[in-house]
Amino acid sequence: MVFIKLKEDFVIKTENLGDNIIGIIMDRPNSSHNFQDQKAISEFHKLLTKIVNKNNVKGVVIYSAKKSFLVGGDLDELRKAKLPTQLMKITVKVNAAFRLMENSKIPFVAAINGLALGGGLELALACNYRIGALDNTLRLGLPEVTLGLMPGGGGTQRLPRLIGYTNSLPMLMKGTPITAEEASNIGVLDECVPKEKLLEVAKNRILEGKISSNQLWDDPQKKSVGKPSKKELENLDNIINQNKNKNAIDPALVSTVEAIREGANLPFDKAIKIENEKFSNVASGAVAKNKIRTLFYALNTANSFHIRPKTIPKYHVSEVSVIGSGLMGSGIAYRAALAGINVNLMDVSEKITNKAIEGISKIAYKAVDRKLITKDEADKLMGHITPATKYKNIRNSDLVIEAVSENIKLKQKVFSKVLENVLPSVPVASNTSTISIDKISKKLENPINIIGLHFFAPVERMKLVEVVKGNKTSDVTLAKALDFLSLIKKTPIVVNDCHGFFTSRVVATYTAEAITMLSEGVSPSLLDNCAIEAGMPIGPLEMADITSLVLLKDIFISIIGDGDQSWVKGINVLETLDKLIIDFQRTGKREGKGIYSYTNNKLEEWSELKLVFPSHPNSLNAEVIEQRLFFVQALEAARALEEGVVENPVDADLASVLGWSFPSAYGGVLGYVDHIGIGKFISTAHKLADEFGERFIPPGILLEMKTSGRKFHRV
Repeated sequence: MVFIKLKEDFVIKTENLGDNIIGIIMDRPNSSHNFQDQKAISEFHKLLTKIVNKNNVKGVVIYSAKKSFLVGGDLDELRKAKLPTQLMKITVKVNAAFRLMENSKIPFVAAINGLALGGGLELALACNYRIGALDNTLRLGLPEVTLGLMPGGGGTQRLPRLIGYTNSLPMLMKGTPITAEEASNIGVLDECVPKEKLLEVAKNRILEGKISSNQLWDDPQKKSVGKPSKKELENLDNIINQNKNKNAIDPALVSTVEAIREGANLPFDKAIKIENEKFSNVASGAVAKNKIRTLFYALNTANSFHIRPKTIPKYHVSEVSVIGSGLMGSGIAYRAALAGINVNLMDVSEKITNKAIEGISKIAYKAVDRKLITKDEADKLMGHITPATKYKNIRNSDLVIEAVSENIKLKQKVFSKVLENVLPSVPVASNTSTISIDKISKKLENPINIIGLHFFAPVERMKLVEVVKGNKTSDVTLAKALDFLSLIKKTPIVVNDCHGFFTSRVVATYTAEAITMLSEGVSPSLLDNCAIEAGMPIGPLEMADITSLVLLKDIFISIIGDGDQSWVKGINVLETLDKLIIDFQRTGKREGKGIYSYTNNKLEEWSELKLVFPSHPNSLNAEVIEQRLFFVQALEAARALEEGVVENPVDADLASVLGWSFPSAYGGVLGYVDHIGIGKFISTAHKLADEFGERFIPPGILLEMKTSGRKFHRV
């Protein structure tokens, strides 16, 4: 066996597999996965040069010694590169190595286990034959677009030429990895075999002599393979035109489709150059760096549960009780049961709990239909849930979560009953989204055991949980709560207690500003479209209708409290909601009439809205609408950071992106300030304050940042 070692930590091994077949083994020490950096790419190229110049090599099998094949490039290198030319050097090296393989006339086989993502799939595509392991962990994908990037190792050119333009677009535009079965069906994989047979089958396929060393895109006898039809070209053009206006917040998507379109009818090497150029421009841009910072580094850090107190032993959670079987309680029960935890789902009657369990069953088997879980997993999940109506049923709980309505007296009553029936060491959590944990735990026994676990709807899909520490919450309780969240695969952001915590108080500013502008006569469709154009997935007023205006009013009453918070100054939200609900019986989408009207579930403008809220001659333009919607959020997030509610800008940004889908193009709600520039942000905020109210006055933390020239994020 020959070892070729990089100067630092990446090792590429070559192994003689017999019969003049060489194995290339990827194995990065001190890492659970393989990923490629510039040094690894250079060594890989040197190794390939030696192999292709050898005599009598019948073929090469590329495989991994890790649990995955290869998960892509080194994001640290991409983040540090500031100029497109720096990134161009990386992609040129990658593609030179891949073209060396393709032009060698030696058949290369990829024996794929686990994950082959980004550069990993691109390496496999440069091979002449791809064999996947029959394993539930196998996933193939080009997820670059989800991090503001695009393929840079030929993915936009090889994949469409291999499986066609129609099949490849979902993988390239959405970035969602596919299973072995899906990959086989569309031709990404040539065959699938049991994991232990990968090398044996790979070697046999080479010895059979049936694998062509000519790639489809290089074979003169197969010029028509992978050529797009006229209809497919028109579709690409339409996608580009439809997304041009989103280029500022999602340049990766547009550039990916442009690379596919422009390279479609070009010779392969010229098409690769187009991809290289577009990749270099996208990867060196601010959007990619923002997304990588938040959706990769911050997300992975949060998922490492680094915030958990280190000296406290791991807590074993085998039984959980959820009090309240509504939307949130049912979702929490679903996630806990999916993790194999026994769940007591408790409500005031068997009829209510049984109805909730029926709802959970529908969620579970819909997940089976969507291939998110297996039927066996769904069956086991349902077996873990037991209906309960008496507090004595929760006595063996390792954790209790209260998920009743947002009423402090009701919550205190529930907590009092829970604490009477569980062991004194058991943590008890509230799923409240607005009510202070200290207020809930006031006058209750064992306040050190009380914590907030603010889940987001729908719980079965939303990853974020806002963990709220009360002033008396112990480190032991925090550690136990985090151990539970780790089991159910949630992403925690730990915040300190206050009215509305972090997420609810910041989201409230956004919705309140939208409703205030509605009362000023701004068209709801204009307002919602401005939000969507700026990167929000749905407009705030349409979301208000979906939530229910009645429920939204209750939420605002709770979160506004005594009204002394800065963001409340000058808003007109409760009065506006009262006018809609009481004077005109407009309650939301469910009843077909809210801020909008709904016919057969289709949204349309309410014809009388302009009479209720007349427009003004100096109606706002799109730029001012966007500023008002986004500045109120950033200002409140900065105040929360200043107050110590959220402890660092990275957590604030991650919470905003995962919690309410603040545009990841900016990196998050505080990244938005960096995007604008602190000087420009403050001057614009003062102008907004002069015209629309003192809620736009910048807090001291921002003024200090302007004086010191500091940013929230260095990269």
